[in-house]
Amino acid sequence: MTWTLFGVHELYTVYFDQLTKQDHLQFFLRFFFPISVATLVTVLDRRQRQRRKQLTENLKKYLED
Repeated sequence: MTWTLFGVHELYTVYFDQLTKQDHLQFFLRFFFPISVATLVTVLDRRQRQRRKQLTENLKKYLED
């Protein structure tokens, strides 16, 4: 991970002028798209766990009353 970040830093500080618009687009798609998908999956999983927890709490309250 460290070498990857070092390479990205070098790419964008040393070779920035040589990169084309397509290079920039490919970089952002390859770098940020997986991060955004992973974040979405994590958020959806967390919401599902919270919903399940809330339903079990409501069911316990209903059965106790």
